Amino acid sequence: MSAVQMGVTPPGVTYVMSEVHKRQRDFLATECVATQVSHHLQRKLDLNSASFLSEAKFHFVGSAAENLVTSISDDRDLLLVLGPPYTLQYFKAVHEGHGRYFMKWNKCKWNGTKPRYVNDENYLSATSLRNHVTSCVRSSLEGATISEKKVVKILVWKQAVRVILKDEYDGTKHIVDVIPQIMGGKWSTVDGLVSLGSLEPELQKLITEIEAAGNSAILYSLFGAAGTSLHTFTTNYSILEREFFLKNHGLREVVMLAKLILSGHHWKDKYGIKAAHLKRVALGNITTLGQLNPWQGMQHLFHLMVSQLQTGYLDGFPDLHCDLLWHKTEEDCQYLAKAIMNVMMTLDPKFLANYL
Repeated sequence: MSAVQMGVTPPGVTYVMSEVHKRQRDFLATECVATQVSHHLQRKLDLNSASFLSEAKFHFVGSAAENLVTSISDDRDLLLVLGPPYTLQYFKAVHEGHGRYFMKWNKCKWNGTKPRYVNDENYLSATSLRNHVTSCVRSSLEGATISEKKVVKILVWKQAVRVILKDEYDGTKHIVDVIPQIMGGKWSTVDGLVSLGSLEPELQKLITEIEAAGNSAILYSLFGAAGTSLHTFTTNYSILEREFFLKNHGLREVVMLAKLILSGHHWKDKYGIKAAHLKRVALGNITTLGQLNPWQGMQHLFHLMVSQLQTGYLDGFPDLHCDLLWHKTEEDCQYLAKAIMNVMMTLDPKFLANYL
């Protein structure tokens, strides 16, 4: 009986995990970069910005914050959570479907007036608000030198402002994505989510802890997928994901291995499948995956994805009845399922180091 059949992590996998952990230690040695960028932004935005920027809060999230880095060139994600009036004190999140929401003004005035970017039907324009925020972030960072790191390039996308910095001493480049968000409310009050009582006890506990700390396990990104309304916001669970993966070493290793395979075959560029999709599917199957070693767990994670893709969707847990690939055709999903199956059929732990 082979080591894999016995439930033992194969030696080739053990070696790869060891090498990835070394990369993580090197990466974490420069972890302060995102903090330095957040401090710089906080100082700049405090000076002349509107209150929703001067009172913004920053959260370090994503693979770098979850110990899920697999490459020294990975980026760092920095949430910029807007202050009032762009909070749920002034808006109600109206569920549209597939993790998409509208923000409807509740008639609560801010400094005696209606908040900016709200239309005649009282819906907030995600696009207009995003354009304002990203413009302010960009102007705050252009040409800046932050702790001996020069901002050499800024890219503005729908989902983030990407900041590329170059160390003036050794020339190392660092990437920080600043991602504007609106903080959500208590889980039990939000439509369109898997009910709190239906979640695994571990997730229930984490959500309760996050809310007790004054945050929310759900946030809203200031954009919708291509073809959606300019008023569309998209759910973001990066704070919940950060807390979960930091506390779950086994599932973290599973997703880390899967991320190596995904990157090695360039599935993000070819098919739009990202590490974020891996994490969402893993969150929805923590009991099953938690019983497996990293190699088995990675295989099972991809098997789950293939099973879903073969029926034309990818589950967007914890969004209720959500398809993460709702904008793709069934043929697209079938093609992706076949591509993943072809790789999994030939994957050998002895040669996993080829993905490093």
